[in-house]
Amino acid sequence: MAINVTEKALLMANPLNDFLSSSTLKATRQLTEAFALLPADKRDWSPGGTARTALDQLAECVATNNYVATQLMNRVAPAFDTYEADKATAFAAGDKLPALLLASAERLAEAIQNVPDTDWQIVLETPDGGMVLADVAGLPYWNMSYHEGQVNYILAILGLQE
Repeated sequence: MAINVTEKALLMANPLNDFLSSSTLKATRQLTEAFALLPADKRDWSPGGTARTALDQLAECVATNNYVATQLMNRVAPAFDTYEADKATAFAAGDKLPALLLASAERLAEAIQNVPDTDWQIVLETPDGGMVLADVAGLPYWNMSYHEGQVNYILAILGLQE
């Protein structure tokens, strides 16, 4: 699945905004490409019966992207119950989940591009304690990169990837 980056994302607002938004979109592309390699009947399969499924991992990434975008736009962490509801909604989307992931990543990239340089050091209270806005904005990129590795591991277990 190709990601079309908007002209706004290409404006060189500042290096941190550009790095975080482009890395977020790149991680989304890589994760959805790995997911697309999974046979449809293995997307909700759990290695060993206890590991997380690829669908569950993508649903988490949708929820994380939306949660962090809201934090960046409002400068406050939303109620965490919205996170779990967003994840459940994304999971229920099944085959439409990659499109939801892309939409959430584009929303997040736009929110990142709209953060003024002077606001990156604002401390937000999160469920994990106080975090500066720059660290909060980097979490989805890290999370999607991590889950790309997990999806690739599922592919390897299935013999579909080296």
